[in-house]
Amino acid sequence: MKYCKNCGGQLEDDAKFCVYCGSKVEEVKEEVEVVEAEAVEVACPICGTKVSSNETNCPVCGALIKKDYYKKEVTANTSSKKKDPVMMVGFICSIAGFIFSGNVFALIISLAGSIMGIIGMSRAKTNNSPKGFAVAAIIVGFVGIATSLFWIAFGDQIMAYLKEMMEQLANGMN
Repeated sequence: MKYCKNCGGQLEDDAKFCVYCGSKVEEVKEEVEVVEAEAVEVACPICGTKVSSNETNCPVCGALIKKDYYKKEVTANTSSKKKDPVMMVGFICSIAGFIFSGNVFALIISLAGSIMGIIGMSRAKTNNSPKGFAVAAIIVGFVGIATSLFWIAFGDQIMAYLKEMMEQLANGMN
């Protein structure tokens, strides 16, 4: 009985392609010396049966047993939990700058949040960590900068216009 070298699926003896993953089945024409690694007892990911890590498939359910599967899972989960504090602070600054937009202080806070988001993005690329907060900090920061600039430039005119409209409404009701 043969197994697919790509996915570990069980193959017919005369199979040319794997029915599970579609990989071409290559015939081994020369003998290869197999060196057994030190066996570690692992649990089958499907049925939980204790299996030697040297096994390719679980003897009970036939599931694929990979030696590095468990190590990769643990490393992937631990790296995805790490969040860069620069990203978080950048996101908070960007939100605060957007909420309080309309003055120079909010403009500076939004700008700082965007810069921290960009720094966090570059750190996330090198550390292979999530970039969500960095992207959000950059976007919200730029929106905060734009709204602050808008209110700084046109806020007095808009407020004067609204005041005039309110006075006209109040005079029209009398």
